[in-house]
Amino acid sequence: MERRGGASGCKGIQTVDLKLERFMFRIFLLFTVFGTTINFLYAQKLETMGIETPWSKGKIIIDDGRELTGLIKLNELQGKISYKKDDLDDTNSFSRSEVIFLVYFDREANLTRKFYRYSFGREETGGEEATYLCEVIREFPTFQILSAKTPLIVTMVSTGSKVPNNGTPVLSQNEYLLFCRYDSIPEMYLGIARGNSTKDEVYLTKSGKIFNKKIPERYFSQQWPLIRKYIKDKNINFRSRNGLMTVLDYYATLLPPK
Repeated sequence: MERRGGASGCKGIQTVDLKLERFMFRIFLLFTVFGTTINFLYAQKLETMGIETPWSKGKIIIDDGRELTGLIKLNELQGKISYKKDDLDDTNSFSRSEVIFLVYFDREANLTRKFYRYSFGREETGGEEATYLCEVIREFPTFQILSAKTPLIVTMVSTGSKVPNNGTPVLSQNEYLLFCRYDSIPEMYLGIARGNSTKDEVYLTKSGKIFNKKIPERYFSQQWPLIRKYIKDKNINFRSRNGLMTVLDYYATLLPPK
């Protein structure tokens, strides 16, 4: 009797263990699938946040003087530029410090984007020496406005869920806006903090750091008195990116027609 009872007891334990194993296996599969889905959505979200551009026709010039024409893709998170001659070619990657010049047609923005590499010392940055691939964002007869950005930092902000990998990726970086006369070294004017949690939701600090207050007067030259009055009358925050862009739009109206 004891032996039969013992065998029956073992069978019952084995059944419970088997059910528990099946249950744990299902939980494992659920978390694996869910985790994979979260990682896929995370990667997809990063793509929609403008970190990586689609392949576009363009040209780059690298340190050794070679000019490479073909398809180009930028990745701001990794700080690299990918290149291939055509769709069938292998992909080559370059760091931003290896690229002297870059130009490509941005299909999403429907405009041609140009970048030049510049190096800055401690006196110019107010901190460490740095090399940036600066984008030309405005062009005028005697000078242009450049944008230099630090590498992107991605922080996962928890949504309160206990599920692994769950959260919202938030980007942050610093942007420097520079005035530059043609064939001259750019001068840093404004530094701002920027970031976003979605492609269409960008936050900028209301006021940034001014590196040199005398720069606008030197570059706007004869139009500076009118611009200074415009800033005062319109109550424009000239320490913000939007404020600077508004002033540049006004400056363009003061120039003689081409």
